[in-house]
Amino acid sequence: VDVKIAAGGLLISIMAVIIGIIISLIQELGSSETSPFFVFLFSAPAGYKILFSGIAVFAILAVTLFMIYFWKNGYYVILRVMGKLER
Repeated sequence: VDVKIAAGGLLISIMAVIIGIIISLIQELGSSETSPFFVFLFSAPAGYKILFSGIAVFAILAVTLFMIYFWKNGYYVILRVMGKLER
């Protein structure tokens, strides 16, 4: 039971870091309408927009699947780390 709590805490920490990085990137790249990100996004051809949105959806899906996998099997990783730290 304690190991699942530790795995859950680690997962919440990882999610907080990932969300913080995403928010900081959005704020840095999209701070104004003259930022390079918005200029690229609005002047790019349709193919680049589709490619960008596809990569974004894939990244969100990959992070979500990693979080689900880690939630189900993360306590094995925690047990290995705790076992190495005890030695």
